[in-house]
Amino acid sequence: MHYLYLQTIVDHIGVALICYKPDGEITLMNDAASQLLRLPHLSNINSLKRIDGHLPEQIKSLEPGQKILVKLNIGNSLHHLSIYGAIFKLEQEEFKLISFQNIRSELKGHEVIAWQKLIRVLNHEIMNSVTPIISLSGIIHKKLGENIDLISGNDVEAKVELVELLKGIGTIEYRSKGLLNFVKNYRSLSSINKPNFKKVEVGLLFDRVLQAII
Repeated sequence: MHYLYLQTIVDHIGVALICYKPDGEITLMNDAASQLLRLPHLSNINSLKRIDGHLPEQIKSLEPGQKILVKLNIGNSLHHLSIYGAIFKLEQEEFKLISFQNIRSELKGHEVIAWQKLIRVLNHEIMNSVTPIISLSGIIHKKLGENIDLISGNDVEAKVELVELLKGIGTIEYRSKGLLNFVKNYRSLSSINKPNFKKVEVGLLFDRVLQAII
């Protein structure tokens, strides 16, 4: 009766649990473990070789209180699992309890935050570097443009060189402005503004939607 009561509780826990004896016999495997590992209730811990050949040995080598992180291909998808081991005795018999937790969503969340921080740093560095380039190239382009008419008409070679230099400076200015605009536009897209909620008449809203469709 107590075993059935415990089994019912364990099956309703969201954490995947497997309990086995020193000889590998599995005495308990809850529904969460079966769903996570996509395996039916197993009879022996060595049956986990179906997922990964090294998994049973990794589990057996777990010390009490030790936690390991593993990557497993389950159902054609990569899973990041945190596996925790504990040992207890019941009526002088030793059991090992293993818990599995899928931490892929947590890792993705940390990766997104890391990328956002990196993007903010890159945006800051690019804007700080590009802004002076735009200013200096603009000033140089303007000054050279003013001096081109001062060159003697007979000095064709010098005038051609100055025109080419003007083109180069103009290209630098144009490219720098393009890069700056790209960073500004990307920053505006990557930062989501807080929604501005307000009350609207549902009937009027549907009328506008219908007008837009028709």
